[in-house]
Amino acid sequence: MATLDGRDVYTRQDLMNRHGISLTPLETWYRNRHTSGHPESVGKIGRELVWDAKEWDRWYNARQDTTALESRTQLAARHGLAKGTIDQLWGRRAENGHPEPVRTVNQTIYWNPAEWDAWYAGYKKRAQRTQLDVDRSGNPNDLITLSEAARVLGVEPTSITNYPKRPPRRWPQPVEEEPLPSGRLRRWYRRADIWHYADTRSAAGPHRTRRPEQEASIQGEPAHVIRRQDDFGPVQLARWLGLKESQLRRAQNLGLLPPPDIDGRRWSQSVARTLPDQIEHILTQLGEERSTTPATKPGPPARTKRRSKEGFGPVQLARHLGLKDWQVTRAQQRGLIAAPDLEGGRWSQTAVEPMPTLVPQIITELGDHPGLGSQKAAEHLAQHTGLAVVRSDIQDLADRGALHPVGEFKGWPMYGIDALEALPRNQVSTLVTERLSWIDASLTSAEAAGLLGWPIGKFEVTAERRGLTPGRFDRYRRTDVEQLAQTDS
Repeated sequence: MATLDGRDVYTRQDLMNRHGISLTPLETWYRNRHTSGHPESVGKIGRELVWDAKEWDRWYNARQDTTALESRTQLAARHGLAKGTIDQLWGRRAENGHPEPVRTVNQTIYWNPAEWDAWYAGYKKRAQRTQLDVDRSGNPNDLITLSEAARVLGVEPTSITNYPKRPPRRWPQPVEEEPLPSGRLRRWYRRADIWHYADTRSAAGPHRTRRPEQEASIQGEPAHVIRRQDDFGPVQLARWLGLKESQLRRAQNLGLLPPPDIDGRRWSQSVARTLPDQIEHILTQLGEERSTTPATKPGPPARTKRRSKEGFGPVQLARHLGLKDWQVTRAQQRGLIAAPDLEGGRWSQTAVEPMPTLVPQIITELGDHPGLGSQKAAEHLAQHTGLAVVRSDIQDLADRGALHPVGEFKGWPMYGIDALEALPRNQVSTLVTERLSWIDASLTSAEAAGLLGWPIGKFEVTAERRGLTPGRFDRYRRTDVEQLAQTDS
């Protein structure tokens, strides 16, 4: 560490090495010091500004303190909002008067929760009865997804993402729920129900939802009345009969069901009503027991997507296997699944058929997290150990063979969370101490030139001629620089 007038001081290079902070925020904080509170410079070493080390550490530690503050994620969780809604409110701060953040720490914005709560309460009142730009086109009985419902309402899809789990007043129940290979549900809503919500909603934001019988009464329809449809698609008919979709398909293939009498794809109400009495016979022929899945009320057909290309691409394969995209990519890199056998990096149906049996092994070997880049890995390890770990420490651990990447992203190594947390604390502590000790015992070119009273160029040329080479972080050992001064004199 450099000294000036007998006190320890930091250059910007010291701060970058010690705290792992890039140059841009350091310059921004100092340039805006009248609002950021950044300490004033106490002088220069060579051409570099320096700051009192104790004063700077006090300011930085206070700046990093987020006690009694809340991030977007924390605000969203406490108010039952989607994080996308918070992002949208913040993005429109010029229009809605959203409060400014108190501070930003490691690219995470924090607000005063009391100030934010007061603003949001007022915002909801102002938003009450706000007219929506509703799209009234289309068939009222059409089934639409949640994102399509957002388009009908004229709002961003992220603003209603959380509605199925925490519905506002009079938000309709989906008429169909389609399980996806990933385990999530795709919900289908009747277009007319979305229009009704737009006409009867009372305020913005999440609210407690009424019981179904209350909601039916509000909408002028007795709770016991079941809306009937004129026809059934395969998925709807299976649920109505209490069958699994696979059972319905097998029964249809074996000729145990009458063929669809509407456009060759759907069953009319009159045909469907003849089937409940045949269920036991159908199940007997299939050699199966009745499904325990409760029958659902009839409704419009569920829509399915058709693949436009032959086989499975990486994304389709991940969905089919219930894996994440990165798991498929990494499993392929490690030889856990076969390489694509079709043009364009796609897998055929034949190649994919045995893959579901490999999923447990893939998950066991790859885990459920893609890993962290070196900067995020340093932040995680610092939080886990309570040590001042920076990005260069992660790279040093990897160079020493103590940490191995679990994969890569755009050529950059990714490190597993389990591997980071398994590192012995004393090993990490020793490495951090070595880095800090080297910083204290070494000088940058500018610091060395300032110590000698030379221009930086003269120091670097003289150092090269005398055989002095910079060590880690392009720093020179202080004792070598001091000897250089003695030799020169």
